[in-house]
Amino acid sequence: MITFGGMTAPSGFSFLVARLTSDGALDPTFGTGGIRVDSPQGGETTEAIAMRPNGRIVAVGSSFLGSDTAVTFEVGVGGGLLPSWGICGYRNVQVAGATTGGTYGVIIDPDGRTVAVGFSSVGLGSGRLFVVRLLPDSTIDPTFGTAGVVDLELGGPDAFAIATGVARGTDGRLYLSGRTTSAQSTRGFVLALTDGGVPDGSFAPGGLVYLDAQQLTPEDIDVTADDRVLVVGSSTIGATTDLAVARLARNVSVAPAYTC
Repeated sequence: MITFGGMTAPSGFSFLVARLTSDGALDPTFGTGGIRVDSPQGGETTEAIAMRPNGRIVAVGSSFLGSDTAVTFEVGVGGGLLPSWGICGYRNVQVAGATTGGTYGVIIDPDGRTVAVGFSSVGLGSGRLFVVRLLPDSTIDPTFGTAGVVDLELGGPDAFAIATGVARGTDGRLYLSGRTTSAQSTRGFVLALTDGGVPDGSFAPGGLVYLDAQQLTPEDIDVTADDRVLVVGSSTIGATTDLAVARLARNVSVAPAYTC
């Protein structure tokens, strides 16, 4: 089975989760004809999903209405919305002072906790890196960050910082990939956090590595069995944009990026 998320927009954006059979057809046992569509406010999009061992799907996304930074929901094996997740099937997370936001990456750790990453917007044109960890029952984990949330300014007060991917090391550390955009430049980064949501200084000063030498703008991230960090994205030099991959060790030695 293959499960994916997205959006549908016949009359306003809606959350979408779909499942395919092994031969690529929509799975008729899931949702309605293989698709689950929800639109609690009429302006949402599913950005990423993660699977539990029991087949349930945790999805995260964005809402174009209201001030929620993260919108999460859980879908059962048959495609039904899990009503015990949050309120009426949705767990919305807000950041104090934020007017909007979005969530673009999600993982489920071995303890069943959901980690979602993205951005929170505190003003026109600016954004802060955002991470939230939810317990298996969808409540916010108070042992992570500040009351369950990490909300960091990267690149200065006028920069727009966004996390697009998240991965977990074998020791429980979290690695986030993303980018900061300002009037001067766009910079890719990798940020390491401890299991408690604190920037990990043993990875790099402040836990942060900018990928300037590679001119790499990350889209996703993974961690190997020996805790090396792999980042994939695009590399733009002049008028040429290529696929790029970088590998980082915990001592922040960066293997040369390669493109194709």
